[in-house]
Amino acid sequence: MRRFLDSLIFVLDAKDATTGNHIKLKDLPITDIGVEMQLDSKPFVFDPKAAAVVPPKDDSILPLAVLNKPRPSYVDTARMKAVVGAIRVKVTFAKDGFVSKIIVMKSLPEGLLRQSLFAALRMKFLPKTKDGNPETVVKMVEYNFAIY
Repeated sequence: MRRFLDSLIFVLDAKDATTGNHIKLKDLPITDIGVEMQLDSKPFVFDPKAAAVVPPKDDSILPLAVLNKPRPSYVDTARMKAVVGAIRVKVTFAKDGFVSKIIVMKSLPEGLLRQSLFAALRMKFLPKTKDGNPETVVKMVEYNFAIY
């Protein structure tokens, strides 16, 4: 697996891919991703009045578009202990197209939090743009776990 990952090449400028302007995965800079725990003590209550508020339409703003939200794996130990519920995290969708920070708001035991963090890091998205400039956005993401 290591050889495969080391062989991956990323083109830095898609317009001019023939000039050799590329970099190997192992040479990409490693950036730190912040993970915080801010567990809620009160249960989450859905407020339909707050959800019904629609901001006025502005043609210069394109909202965040999540292209792919991977599902976290259900860990065998959690399945054996019949752990069910939801994990809620605040994800910072950075303007550079990567997840830069995750704040855990509600957690579950037995490795499900770890799987949810991995899934959140693999999310693919187009950042919010205002007047053609990308912006960083923070959104709540929830992962549900149930035994079928």
